[in-house]
Amino acid sequence: MEAVAHALRGARARTGMTEDQVVAKLAEDGFAITVTRLRGWERSGVIRVDAAARLADAYGITIDSLAGRRAFRTLPQRP
Repeated sequence: MEAVAHALRGARARTGMTEDQVVAKLAEDGFAITVTRLRGWERSGVIRVDAAARLADAYGITIDSLAGRRAFRTLPQRP
């Protein structure tokens, strides 16, 4: 979960949005949260899928990117 928490904080930082701006953007889109809730997601890395989708939309990225996953990764070789 630490990697997801780190990715959530990084995603917001890359947008240059403050916590208040994220909360306001989500409210404009009909998804009301508090700064406390956003901080909790960014601290714990635990976030519901529907909330992650809304947050990713607000940041203009995919849920995979929001979780810190790369678009392309090498899969392990099968024996």
